[in-house]
Amino acid sequence: MVFQRSDTVGLLLKVTPTVRVFEPIVAVVAVFQLAVLRTSFPDLGTTLAGLAAVLVGLALFVRGLELALFPLGEAMAGELLGEAWEEMLASVASPRSEVVARAMRDLLADCLSTLPTLLQRENLPALHFHFATYDAPRRQLFPQALEAYEHFVRTGALERLWHAAHEGKERWLAQARALLALEPAARESALSALLEDNPLSADADPGH
Repeated sequence: MVFQRSDTVGLLLKVTPTVRVFEPIVAVVAVFQLAVLRTSFPDLGTTLAGLAAVLVGLALFVRGLELALFPLGEAMAGELLGEAWEEMLASVASPRSEVVARAMRDLLADCLSTLPTLLQRENLPALHFHFATYDAPRRQLFPQALEAYEHFVRTGALERLWHAAHEGKERWLAQARALLALEPAARESALSALLEDNPLSADADPGH
C-alpha cells in the first residue's frame, strides 16, 4: 500500500493530541528529577529522542486504528443516515454547527463500532488512547461516555462503558434522524441546542 501525502498529514495531526496526553507525565517526571532528586537528566539527547519515538509510535498506532477500525463505524453510520446527512452538512452555514453535526456522526460511529470492538477485545491500551484523544465537541456532547471511562479507570469494570455505547448508539441515531427531519432553517438552532444538552425532540434522547 502506498503511503499517500494525505496519510502523512493525518499522521502529523495525530501528534498534537498525543503530545497533550504526555504533557502531564513529562511534567511530573521532570519536576521529580530536577526538584526532588536535584539531578539533571544524564543523557538529555537520548531521553528526548526516546520521547519523540514514543510520540510517533503512538501517532502511528492511532492512525492504524483509523485506517482499520474507524472506517467500519463510519460506513455503518453512513448506511444508517444515508446521503441526506451529507446533503445536510453541505447546507449548514455556520462552521460551529458543522462541527457539532460532524461530532454527532463521529459519536454514532464510535458507539456503533469503535467502542464496542475495543471493549469486546478488551484492548485496554487502545481504549485508554481513544478517550485520551477524545476531542472537545465529543466531550461536550457526550460526557456520559467520559464518566463511564473514568469509572472504568477507578474500578476496572467495563459495564458502564458497554451501557454508554448502547445508549449512545440509540441516542445519536435518534438525534441525527430528528435533525434530518427538521426544516433546513431550523437546523442551526437545533444544533446549538445540542451543546446546551437539549434534545431535538421528545423521542430523540432515550434517557429522558
